[in-house]
Amino acid sequence: MEKIKRIDLEKSILNFSLGLEARDIELKPGPPESFEGLNIGIVTMESAPPHGGEVHRDGDEFIFVLSGIVRINGDSNPENDVLLNSGQSCLIKSGEWHKLSIVETAKLLFITPGPNNEHR
Repeated sequence: MEKIKRIDLEKSILNFSLGLEARDIELKPGPPESFEGLNIGIVTMESAPPHGGEVHRDGDEFIFVLSGIVRINGDSNPENDVLLNSGQSCLIKSGEWHKLSIVETAKLLFITPGPNNEHR
């Protein structure tokens, strides 16, 4: 087993188990697979995800905008969208239903808890 391995987060998702062991898996369309730990990856988005929102029940989600502009709307404050430009980030607390929309094609770094996620 390699002790140092190059990882392309635009082609793979990095899974960190609860024991902090990491494995890389091929990036596929759609949400990351359910995984007991954290999913870390980079995705380029030209349009909103094909669902009406999502929630992460077992942990917080972190999003960092590498380029572009996104808007995030949460159910707890639907009148106050969060607009994120390149270089900005946000933390979405566990249990918050939220929906992401693309204002300008965006490349995002995400850290998302793996288990108990739902989509509308």
